[in-house]
Amino acid sequence: SLGELVALYAAGVFDAATGIQLMKTRSELMAAAGGGAMTAVMGFDRGELEALVNATEGVVIANDNSSAQVVLSGSPEAVNSVSSQLKCKRAIPLAVSGAFHSPFMEQAASAFAATLEEVSFADASIPVLSNTDPTPETSGAALKARLRSQMTTGVRWRETMEAMTAAGISTAVEIGPGNVLSGLIKRSTEGITNAQIATAADLGL
Repeated sequence: SLGELVALYAAGVFDAATGIQLMKTRSELMAAAGGGAMTAVMGFDRGELEALVNATEGVVIANDNSSAQVVLSGSPEAVNSVSSQLKCKRAIPLAVSGAFHSPFMEQAASAFAATLEEVSFADASIPVLSNTDPTPETSGAALKARLRSQMTTGVRWRETMEAMTAAGISTAVEIGPGNVLSGLIKRSTEGITNAQIATAADLGL
């Protein structure tokens, strides 16, 4: 996600100008990759969900947000097939332009990978947890490889929260509009205090 680019900048992997250009390129490529659908499902049996996804071609779990919430991504037919068969509390189609974080983004991911090849990644000054691999990493080469595969693979936020808890992190600051991630942390973890920074006013500026 764009948040991972911000994290890499904050860890000194590249400068601000590079980060902004990568955000722009990635956003444009994703916007151009039309087709596909995404649906959020809540309150389900994970075993049933995984069985349906594995048995249905053209759909993947794009965002593993928590034990009770995931987002499906893929062809409209495949996404609808899984969400309509799954016994769940709610299934909400998302207003998106494409099947993000799925193999449907392969063309955009290849173009973004070509852009990344031209960018130098320094080693991170602090460990970064990536969407594709929520384990601490500082190697610039490894972080670039993770970012390269991010557009076609799922966001493992549930495991990221587990990794933060295991590392003894006590405070999480969500930077950007809204508080979706803070809400997931509050409902899914214990001992982590949340804060949000959405505007300059939140910084006292």
